[in-house]
Amino acid sequence: MNDSILTKIEALFRLGEHATANPQEAANALACAQALLLEHNLTRACINTNGEAPTTQAIGKGEIKNTTGHNWKVRLLETIARANLCMVIDDPANKKAHVFGTETNVLAVVQMFDWLARELEFQAIRDWKAYKADGGTVASRTWRASFNHGAINALHRRLAKPKEEFAAGAGSAIVLANDTRVKAAVDRVFPNLAAGRRRTHSVNRDGFNSGRQAGGSVTLGPQGAIAGGMRVLGSGH
Repeated sequence: MNDSILTKIEALFRLGEHATANPQEAANALACAQALLLEHNLTRACINTNGEAPTTQAIGKGEIKNTTGHNWKVRLLETIARANLCMVIDDPANKKAHVFGTETNVLAVVQMFDWLARELEFQAIRDWKAYKADGGTVASRTWRASFNHGAINALHRRLAKPKEEFAAGAGSAIVLANDTRVKAAVDRVFPNLAAGRRRTHSVNRDGFNSGRQAGGSVTLGPQGAIAGGMRVLGSGH
């Protein structure tokens, strides 16, 4: 590895992490540093900044494979990812989704997704049975799609607030820099990415309300320890 490349990356990280750096300049510096790491197959652990431990994690990618319910699960994953400063790229042909972000944040997203997807599926089964026992006549597919829509809608409101408060305060520069770095990584891995289109579905009010209640009350992790947006505070700063 050319020492000049390492020196350049070190300088970019120092600029991006300087306490008095302009937020936009910091974001640009960190994006350039991340691009060089990706180009030369390096991690942040390889970079020495005056003998100090790294303060910014390199951007990485996780992958989730859905055997069933891919569409609604990707929407759930996107909701969780946004709250944890990550980005999701959907691969519907292979029923996969790629999650980009720091190692800490990607791990938080995957853990929260695994838990919430499972919990919502269990709750949907229970609520569907209760709906049918009460004389409900809407088709299962429509009811379940409406349930998922309502649940994700409620979770979006719950998870977005911590990030918004963080981004509006002292964390604004961190959020901006992180978003820039994540997008740079996505553009490098998927250079020809085109925007996709969401299909619209008819919504059943009973299913939607049931899902909204479930999304508003479900715990966000096995012990309630994974909180939307809170991983941002531990993402390397």
